[in-house]
Amino acid sequence: MLKLWRWSYARLYVRFRRTQGKASDPAWTAACLASALIAAQFGALAIGVTSLLRVDVEFREHRLYVIGAAVLLFLAVYWRYVVKGAAGKLIRKAHGESEAQTRDEERKLRGYTIGSLALPFVVGLLIRLLGLS
Repeated sequence: MLKLWRWSYARLYVRFRRTQGKASDPAWTAACLASALIAAQFGALAIGVTSLLRVDVEFREHRLYVIGAAVLLFLAVYWRYVVKGAAGKLIRKAHGESEAQTRDEERKLRGYTIGSLALPFVVGLLIRLLGLS
């Protein structure tokens, strides 16, 4: 999972650097989007688990915790990928790829992203439809 997150950061970084150049600060943009992706994946997982367990959770009661967790997640992603340079090798590899390779890798990443966000909902829906819960 960590490798896929690192790969998504590297892909986002390369895409923004190619399309907008260094002036747009692609490291910052990629860190923001990678953090949002990871937070959405955790959120989808949490929603799927609470749905399966039939736990009623009010967001309003826990919004400060959620916001705090999102900020900490962004800082962790920024520290690991930008400051420490954990995705540097993948970024250098991605820069050397042809356009066809880049498209293929981005399709894989898109499939992983959509699948990881949709899977908890699909499983929860199937369990409810089949009456297993």
